[in-house]
Amino acid sequence: MSKIRILSFQTNAVYAGSPHVNLDIIKRIDRSRFDIDVCFLDGWGPLSEEYCALGVKVYHLCYRPWRIPLVAANLARLVQRGKYDIIHIFGLRANIIGRLICPQFSKARIITGQHSVDAHRTILHVWLDRVTSRWVDLYISNSHAGAEMLIKRERIPPSRVITIHNGVSLDCFGPHIEPARLHPQVTRPCIICVAHFREAKGYPYLLEATAKLVAMGHRFELLVVGDGKLRPVIEKQIARLGLCKYVRLLGTRTDVPNLLSASDILVLASLWEGLPGVIAEAMASGLPVVATNVGGIPELVVDGKTGLLVPPGDATSLADALSRLIDDPDLRYRLGVEGYHRISTYFRWEDKVSKLEQVYSDLSRLSPQNQQG
Repeated sequence: MSKIRILSFQTNAVYAGSPHVNLDIIKRIDRSRFDIDVCFLDGWGPLSEEYCALGVKVYHLCYRPWRIPLVAANLARLVQRGKYDIIHIFGLRANIIGRLICPQFSKARIITGQHSVDAHRTILHVWLDRVTSRWVDLYISNSHAGAEMLIKRERIPPSRVITIHNGVSLDCFGPHIEPARLHPQVTRPCIICVAHFREAKGYPYLLEATAKLVAMGHRFELLVVGDGKLRPVIEKQIARLGLCKYVRLLGTRTDVPNLLSASDILVLASLWEGLPGVIAEAMASGLPVVATNVGGIPELVVDGKTGLLVPPGDATSLADALSRLIDDPDLRYRLGVEGYHRISTYFRWEDKVSKLEQVYSDLSRLSPQNQQG
């Protein structure tokens, strides 16, 4: 039997939530059954090298608004030449361009990967998404919240929407070495936030909450892993609030498993979300989580059992939840243990990839190209 040909069409190759999740999935796809190419709408990035190291063919369209005709022509040539059975698209820009171009030059089935539950899209984005949705055969959301949004807000028929949660590699993030956070004698807990510097991640509220913790007299350290265009704004707020002694900006890092293992609490102050991979990774590392009750986060964090959930945009509630964990190492331990159990039971990559492979197999049988063959 010939392999199923798949094109993963993504927006960019940066180290961020969705692109990194896609890499984790493609690493685990059965290459004896599936032949996968990757195309980035934007130019070369760090993940491009990772895919090349896996032996995956990588293409870049080098998108710029004034290059749209050339980008469209190059994408059309790629899908014509590739003879793909399935084109799996991620990101709004990639979806708009991919939905308009690919069906005209390929008989492949079109999948949209829904990773965000964005409540702040422009009217133009909403309109473009809805107009081009007719060319999508299947939406795969990584959270039930995302699937519900597609059905209720975007008016996608339920028959065209399924949910496959992200998974976690326990080999990378499992608590192999008992970290210092499990010991009650820790007097200066390390709080870690891993998130791109953009509006959705709610950094202003996190820093306000951090200032409140300082005012309460807590001893702690906040490690911030990430980067982005809002970095100058965040640096100014840190200086204005007098937090330079408490907050360390580490930039983009490739050693997140080690940083999580060395930390005591994960915090995420998102204003909207899909299913944040870093929360699952933190829970797999045995960390308790303090996060906002948005998007798919409650599908990972059970409030009071594996972490603490707070309303978005509420610095006081965020500070109170963090203060509670700073003061109570036994609670940190209990939440961490329950979190690890939940992830290791329900969010293993092996199970999630197996479900995705079955979807690819089922959908490819419906491909006109496959049926003709």
